[in-house]
Amino acid sequence: MLTVLFLWWHRLLVAAIAMQSGVFEGTPEALVFTHSVKLHSSGMYATAGRLVTLSLCQGGRGLHCMAEAVYRYMCGLDIADSQITVDLIADADVRARIQSVRNLKCFRYIW
Repeated sequence: MLTVLFLWWHRLLVAAIAMQSGVFEGTPEALVFTHSVKLHSSGMYATAGRLVTLSLCQGGRGLHCMAEAVYRYMCGLDIADSQITVDLIADADVRARIQSVRNLKCFRYIW
């Protein structure tokens, strides 16, 4: 019974951190950190980190929703160019603008 309760609590915790706290943005399977001075000054990033740490210390799985490139960067691992894509940008307007710049003929040799 306790194991079932812990698994249920863990799923709620991960969902709350990943989707409702504002700490992450993006698709549910490839989240990236938001940039928010308000969340930083309120301590939300630190709180989310403590909750994930608590979950890991109690045998939880951690956050399996981060983009692989973000995870590898945080761990100091090599990041393949194929892991960093425009699809990681959550803001649709910014993503569209970057795509339009990439499609310019004068920038084709860079990409």
